[in-house]
Amino acid sequence: MKKFIAFILSFSILFLCACSDNGEKNSETTTATSEQTTTETASSEGNSNPAVEYVSEWGSDLLPEDFPSPPGGTFDVMIEKGEANNSFSSDWVRMKFTCPENEIYRFTNDFIKAGYMGGAKKIEAPTTYFKSGFNGSWQNGKNLVRVTASEYSKEGMLTLIIDITECKDNFPAVLTSIFPKFNGFSKSSGIYSEYDANKNKTDNEFMGSLYANSWTWEFGYENTFIGVTESELDEYVNELFKAEFAGVSSTSITDGCTVISYDLVKETGTEIYGVFIAYNQILKTMDILYTNDISLLVEV
Repeated sequence: MKKFIAFILSFSILFLCACSDNGEKNSETTTATSEQTTTETASSEGNSNPAVEYVSEWGSDLLPEDFPSPPGGTFDVMIEKGEANNSFSSDWVRMKFTCPENEIYRFTNDFIKAGYMGGAKKIEAPTTYFKSGFNGSWQNGKNLVRVTASEYSKEGMLTLIIDITECKDNFPAVLTSIFPKFNGFSKSSGIYSEYDANKNKTDNEFMGSLYANSWTWEFGYENTFIGVTESELDEYVNELFKAEFAGVSSTSITDGCTVISYDLVKETGTEIYGVFIAYNQILKTMDILYTNDISLLVEV
């Protein structure tokens, strides 16, 4: 059986391509349920456009104390707060602002200086897996920060939407009866899906158990684990090996990013469980998909 498993996993897959659309087709929709604050600050010296009011401070107490100051030339700032929902397991803050494109990397580097773990990159379209545009996410064990959307203008400006929420243990307890727990941070507890005999996704919701004939539990795209180090990846893979999962790994360049993939399976009686991992070395994100039916992702 182990030789059979090694054969079907002899090629690396970016697992979510088989069961989800990437960020370009899977936009988030959520509504603020509490106060919204628009920041307007007096024009800075040397303002090349007197009609635009640039900000040097965010002017809001909704942001974490260690949140970086605005990039140079930032304007049109909007900050709003929302409550926990299906998309966020904790209350959240969303901010939107515009700044010159060439100023954004100073801002993202300030997250690292403040003790956050993560990364950022502009990913050019067309893409095969990751969302095109400016991508970035960070966490420091207290707060989780993720670029939700970005838009570039012909004038060299970049508009970002950034979500901030609490770092929380969102790993579903029900999965730990089969898989080792991953001690990372994501904004929600992932997405559970069931499939019928024809491998079509059903509308069935998680009812507290994993008794369905075919299911997946996905931490990918907007629900990815954020700020994951390579040592944490290695430690988790070792835990999977100890739990008698086996398979293959590979490294590839996907959408300009170096991605480390693991395709691991474990046979227990009549079940073959699978864990499929895609780790982005640049963004420091880790997508994981768990399933009791590997035929949803690979030819068996």
